[in-house]
Amino acid sequence: MLNPEFYENLTADKLEEYIEFIKWPLVPIHLITEELKIKFSSFKEVVAMFWLKELLTSLDRKEFEDVFFFYKEEKCYMSYDVDSEFLWCLNEEIWSVIKKFGFDAPFFIKNLAEKIFTDIKVTPKVVNRISMIQEEFEDRVLLK
Repeated sequence: MLNPEFYENLTADKLEEYIEFIKWPLVPIHLITEELKIKFSSFKEVVAMFWLKELLTSLDRKEFEDVFFFYKEEKCYMSYDVDSEFLWCLNEEIWSVIKKFGFDAPFFIKNLAEKIFTDIKVTPKVVNRISMIQEEFEDRVLLK
């Protein structure tokens, strides 16, 4: 097992050298590239990291005092509750996909989301009903 300090100064060359021992949610986001995905497509962790990075970085963000919405077009994928630090993720769009890869979804989502959205600390939570965050998103963002 590689220690946490290993990831602080990780380079593409080191990543390739230790590829079989890497704990993917700890990899710096700038190293998750299209080239890495192509080169190591046999590693499901690489594919999952790239997929989630692409999704999270493509989302628009609308902030209110108590909640942030992460959405694309008119669909809300996540909402962040400022007070509880819960990041509510859609089950069918994010959570279940990560679980299909065999990962601990909360750990995986937390690490990647905090790397991309550097201004928030999160406790990921699953939302099985899209309406739970979609309705609030529509009321506060789309209908204004």
